[in-house]
Amino acid sequence: MKTWKKVALTGSTVLAVVTLAAYGSSTSSSTSSTNFKGETLTIGTWAGSPQETTAMNTQIKNFEKETGAKIVNRVYTNIDQQLPADFAAKKAPDAFYLNAPSFPLYNKEGILKALDSAAYGSKSDFYSNQLNAFSANGNVYGVPKDVSTLAQFVNLDMLAKIGVKVSDIPTSYEGLISWLPGIQAKLDATYGKGKVVAFGYDQDLARLLPIAKAGNADFILNKGNGNSNLSSSAVLSNLDILSKLVATKAVATPAALGSSNDGEAFGTNKVLMVDDGNWDLQTLAQQYKLTAGKDFTAIPMPTYKGEATTMTYTVGWAESATSKVSALAEKWINYETSNAGMKIDCEGTGVLPTRPDLKSTVVNGNSTLEVFANGLNDGIPQQYGTNLGQVTTSFNNFLPNALSGKITMASAMKQADAQANTAIKNGN
Repeated sequence: MKTWKKVALTGSTVLAVVTLAAYGSSTSSSTSSTNFKGETLTIGTWAGSPQETTAMNTQIKNFEKETGAKIVNRVYTNIDQQLPADFAAKKAPDAFYLNAPSFPLYNKEGILKALDSAAYGSKSDFYSNQLNAFSANGNVYGVPKDVSTLAQFVNLDMLAKIGVKVSDIPTSYEGLISWLPGIQAKLDATYGKGKVVAFGYDQDLARLLPIAKAGNADFILNKGNGNSNLSSSAVLSNLDILSKLVATKAVATPAALGSSNDGEAFGTNKVLMVDDGNWDLQTLAQQYKLTAGKDFTAIPMPTYKGEATTMTYTVGWAESATSKVSALAEKWINYETSNAGMKIDCEGTGVLPTRPDLKSTVVNGNSTLEVFANGLNDGIPQQYGTNLGQVTTSFNNFLPNALSGKITMASAMKQADAQANTAIKNGN
């Protein structure tokens, strides 16, 4: 009997508090099977965009035609709450989406099947940092199906009107500190004071993790499985760059600009530049009618202390250890993460491939998208042990108080540690 009490999510922690009963060994058709006619595979996905739904329907249709199997798609509205409940009720899907931040906890619970090479082919087919996000103790427990990275969007029209070139933009956070005040003054003179902010940023550990851990600062002890350590001197030293950014008076969060997200703030011309993901390229083109290369471009994320600060946000396919159709599940995962299946995802939804050999096909000469794709080489996966969720929630709760000047950064992070460690202790 196992007790599941927490699931790490992007920027939050959700309580599931369900009990998972131990299962017997799974059974399946032979792994050498090529014809699965008459078999049914239940998959678990989440409700995404209309484009994602269309892509998934195409993939299901192709797979059913190829194998003769029937696919039942169980679409979750909150997979990290509902999936554990399905495991507890012994009705978990055979294969399901798994976010990289959630993998350490799912794996700790022992509910994931160690996958055979039939599910992924060769490990060398994938970016190593992406496959490693779903691997442990020499075993592969998930295969990355798509990934997104961060870069900086830059408004080319605004840049031209203030007489600045893209090549003038500093390539490090340290360089931005001295550069931004002058740029803000030019924007104020051109558009009116406070009408356009030079630099948009987020107060979320899901974006700021590379800054918090720069120089291998141990912001969560025991490789992410221990207590929160945000108030350590090394982490506080790293976070000082955020205070310096705010002090330039040339930065703002989307919320401070009256926007719900970075894409909206950029698309409505409220910021000159902002860090964002490739997921907003379609939004900028379709909703805001902005053309990459003409109206805006993308440049790599600035470095900090000589280190890359882009993130990788990865989704994989995993198999339930209780699946009764393991060979079919592995066949599905293999198709979804093959060139053919992955190409449908990337071209339909704007995500990036986790296979290097598919990069040139997906980028297809798009220099803006290529900046995001290049981030896969040194991007930091959004993953760090089983306690990242609690620490992220607490960090996000208290960082705004420090950056607004209400309290010191040291006091804010001390309070964040206390809150996170209480949640960790209580298993929340």
